[in-house]
Amino acid sequence: MNFTPNRSDHSTNVNSLSPTPAAQPLVTVIVPCYNHEKFVRQCLESILTQTYPNIRLIVIDDGSKDASADVIRQLQSEHSFTFIEQKNKGLIATLNSAIETQELGKYFCVLASDDY
Repeated sequence: MNFTPNRSDHSTNVNSLSPTPAAQPLVTVIVPCYNHEKFVRQCLESILTQTYPNIRLIVIDDGSKDASADVIRQLQSEHSFTFIEQKNKGLIATLNSAIETQELGKYFCVLASDDY
């Protein structure tokens, strides 16, 4: 029995053997941040350097009192991602708000801003 993949589901880039980004499902990564200026750069860089090409990054500063927002803004100027600054609501309210108000991909995950 021969199996032939459906080309409409798995288009490939002629320059590589990997599927094109449009053929791969969008993965949304939500990163809530509160006072993690020492860690947030490494966290975001670990996401931004992933080899999976179809990622939407949403970073939310939850009213940090340190320079977290400055670090995030600097990275945002170098890379394209959504950055939301808000007064402190707490982790659960911040995540619920992001899930309710942001356009999410087929899959999404939450990564703490001190994880990398």
